[in-house]
Amino acid sequence: KPIPAPVPPEAPVRPPDRLWRLWLGYAAEDFASQVTWQHCLALGASWHGLHPLYGGIRLVLSPPLSPNAPIAVRVQRYPIEAALGYRYRVGKFAIDGELGLSVDLLRNRTVGAGGPEGGFNVTAEPAQTRVLLALEPRLRGELRIWPFLGAFVDLGAGILLNPFSYLSQQPVSK
Repeated sequence: KPIPAPVPPEAPVRPPDRLWRLWLGYAAEDFASQVTWQHCLALGASWHGLHPLYGGIRLVLSPPLSPNAPIAVRVQRYPIEAALGYRYRVGKFAIDGELGLSVDLLRNRTVGAGGPEGGFNVTAEPAQTRVLLALEPRLRGELRIWPFLGAFVDLGAGILLNPFSYLSQQPVSK
């Protein structure tokens, strides 16, 4: 009677990343052509319970924007993003692909305008808040330095779903 061949052991299942991950980082954002790049602080949390899939949120703390315009306007951004992603990991390296939805609350306020002597006769409008929605695909590379610390770089783009412009108009004389 032949002896059956031994069954090879199953490959060990790689444990997922920590179930919850918190992170912070520097973010440079090119929000509008009328302003310079914004230097921001990004905070995030993600849940990795369905390895290799994960979900997370991200909040970006940014300074107010002051576009180059004859009328001084200040726009404060409050971007919040929710994302779903896929993580591919090899040793200490990981590559993530994400798709997020960003809700950016924009608070617009006129802070100064030239008077008639400056060629402008502008009435400051009350501050207003608008919502800007965007799809945010992102690719991230990460190097795990210690079990609780890593360094990452991500690159993404915002695809605006409801683009709009802020306009300041001179009142019409009757």
